[in-house]
Amino acid sequence: MDRTAEWKQIFDECWRVMKYRFYDPAMHDHDWKAIRARYEPLLADVGSNEDVYDLANAMIGEINASHVGVRGPETHPMSRVYQTRYLGFEMEPANGKYRVSHIYRDGPADKEWIGLNEGDYILAIDGQDLKAGDNYWKILSTTVNDYVPVKYAKTPDGANAKVVRIASVTSLSDIKYEEWVANNRDIVDKATNGQIAYMHIRAMNQPSLTRFENEVDQYWNKKGAIIDIRMNGGGNIDQQLLDILERRPYEYWNNRYGVASWGRRPRQAIVGPKVMMINWRSASDAEVTPKGFRDLGLGRIVGNPTSAMVIATGSYTLINGGTIRTPGSLVVAYDPTKPHNFGVNLENYGVPPDVWVKNSPEDEIKGVDRELQAAIDEAMRMLRDTRPRAAEGGRCVVVRRDAAGAIEDVTPPGFSAHSQVHEYRGHARRKAGGDL
Repeated sequence: MDRTAEWKQIFDECWRVMKYRFYDPAMHDHDWKAIRARYEPLLADVGSNEDVYDLANAMIGEINASHVGVRGPETHPMSRVYQTRYLGFEMEPANGKYRVSHIYRDGPADKEWIGLNEGDYILAIDGQDLKAGDNYWKILSTTVNDYVPVKYAKTPDGANAKVVRIASVTSLSDIKYEEWVANNRDIVDKATNGQIAYMHIRAMNQPSLTRFENEVDQYWNKKGAIIDIRMNGGGNIDQQLLDILERRPYEYWNNRYGVASWGRRPRQAIVGPKVMMINWRSASDAEVTPKGFRDLGLGRIVGNPTSAMVIATGSYTLINGGTIRTPGSLVVAYDPTKPHNFGVNLENYGVPPDVWVKNSPEDEIKGVDRELQAAIDEAMRMLRDTRPRAAEGGRCVVVRRDAAGAIEDVTPPGFSAHSQVHEYRGHARRKAGGDL
């Protein structure tokens, strides 16, 4: 195998795929041939697959685009030597021992029959005694058992110690995620008295869409919803999500024995104010979605601007089995006033929020989510701003309070906020002084 020739072939393929597959033939106004001429001489210094990947990525980086990158097999692959196992709790040094500082919700240690609680002392793991300062990760990286014996007691002296076998896991990522979502939902339920649903969309993929559909089915009778797409790296389910969020009731089908609310059509919808949460880690399709959410007038957006990385991409195979990721389609907003209805290009755009708020590093350390609190405040404000009138055929009006606290209508007689423009109390409503 002539590695030098193969590396040159990989470099050539990367340049050629970008030249003919990149969505912008002008290459973001860069001279693509000149860029190649500047980087190609560096092939003489390449000594591994990783070097040529880095060289190609540096060349591609000149055009300043997201959704790109070259990766592939390592020159000298290394097998995993250790597999660390996790017990589902965190520890801190205390009184010469390790004390349980946190037990992950629904994790391996969060079982009634185990009986472990925060504040208990861990005396031994896998038969090896522990004292504060010992490297227990070494034990958890060399144990041969999935079920790890853990000795604990209520006090550091080990009185009435108990040994339990915990079914360890090789990753806490999903467990930590589910705990975070459940805690957020608890916060929203408590703050809104159960009126507002909370749903987080982890990724823009089929499993996340299925989960969202199931949660809408579960919370269909809530008075509003917070849809959280922070920390979402993207995918391609924006059409399905927005279709669900656009839905509004049109009929009831009820038999004589059913509860009146059962027959609403469509059932898979949440009626009422909707707030979408975004942050700087909302990327790609998690930016397309809030842009569509705003343009369709579906609700309000809370958080901080998205990551500004929106191009439709695909991958192509290289000679050594590696891949090059190349964005082949631009993504623009719909604007009927522009040629071809092409509005703003979402690449390097960053969707801005209606309500700007950002968690600080100190907030993260303390576990304070001011972004979530702002979303709760906005959802409740939107809920208070509209009062449906049963005696007027369900007419929905915007209201306000005067200095004495009396409620008065803002929506003129004969009109309803429950309309095409204000269906979900979205951005189309603007307040200027006392005017709407």
